[in-house]
Amino acid sequence: MVQNATHDVATFQLDPGDKLVVCSDGFTDNAHSSGLFDGLGMLTASGAHRVLLRRLNDGEPDDDVTLLVLEYLPDPVRGTN
Repeated sequence: MVQNATHDVATFQLDPGDKLVVCSDGFTDNAHSSGLFDGLGMLTASGAHRVLLRRLNDGEPDDDVTLLVLEYLPDPVRGTN
C-alpha cells in the first residue's frame, strides 16, 4: 500500500449485457498482452474470463495475475432497474 495515495473516482451506468473487467497489472504489463482484450464484447462474463486466461497462458506470465469479470444482467422480475 502507498501511504497518502490519491485515487480518482468515476461513476457510470451499465446497460444490460455490459461487462466490467477488473484486472491486476499482471495482465496489462505482461509481455503477451498485445490484443489481450480484443473481441470480448460479445462473450458472456464466464466466456470472457476463460478467453483472457487462455490468451495469457499462451506465454508464461511475467507477474501474478488477478481477474474479475462482471456482467450486468437485467432483473427478470423488475426489468432492467
